[in-house]
Amino acid sequence: MTTAYDSLRYEEINKPTMTYLDLLQQLNELPKEKLQQTVTIYDKDCEEFIPTDSTLYVKNDRAYLQI
Repeated sequence: MTTAYDSLRYEEINKPTMTYLDLLQQLNELPKEKLQQTVTIYDKDCEEFIPTDSTLYVKNDRAYLQI
């Protein structure tokens, strides 16, 4: 028997994820005013907004938004 937690956890682990190309395409659709806003990550678990650092963090040939 699965619990509600197990079901939610499964959905979270198996949800579609975004690539940087996906992000770029979505950003290209935004108006200039929104593109001038601070880049912010929303943590839905904590319901907290966290501004990112001004540069990408690159490690082992991968790029990350850094907070």
